[in-house]
Amino acid sequence: MAAFWVLLVTAAEVQHVQFGSTVTLSCDISYLYETTWLKQTSEHAPIVVLCANFKEGQPVAGFRSSHRFSVGLMNRSLALEISGLEEADLALYYCIAKVNTLLTVGKGTVLKVSPSGSYPSSSLLTFYHGFCMFVISGLLLMAGGLHHPLENQNKS
Repeated sequence: MAAFWVLLVTAAEVQHVQFGSTVTLSCDISYLYETTWLKQTSEHAPIVVLCANFKEGQPVAGFRSSHRFSVGLMNRSLALEISGLEEADLALYYCIAKVNTLLTVGKGTVLKVSPSGSYPSSSLLTFYHGFCMFVISGLLLMAGGLHHPLENQNKS
């Protein structure tokens, strides 16, 4: 069983969005590491929406939960791009990567549509972040580490 240390990042930023637009979410983990993007809502456990890496000078998406999710290169990291933004996309997103034996969790971004001049409450952000970190930590402890979603398929 592999041992992992979990680094928790305490800040999530809010990005105000418009339905139908394309949104790019930055990650603060180097593109040199395979990056996984998670989506978290208050109603559901985190889900993997994209796994990406950097090959031959280009960002490459492996697993993705929707054709609307893609990967781009932004500030020397693998950014999540969501096209045709829908209401179901409004959530908290985190990038994670295994850096040596350390599971690194990048800064989170909350996608929110709000009326002009209205800003989300900090208590909502605290809830999202705390709940996400609690669930991710629990899942990692139960699973015994970080595994790629397609890992078992490649063994067949």
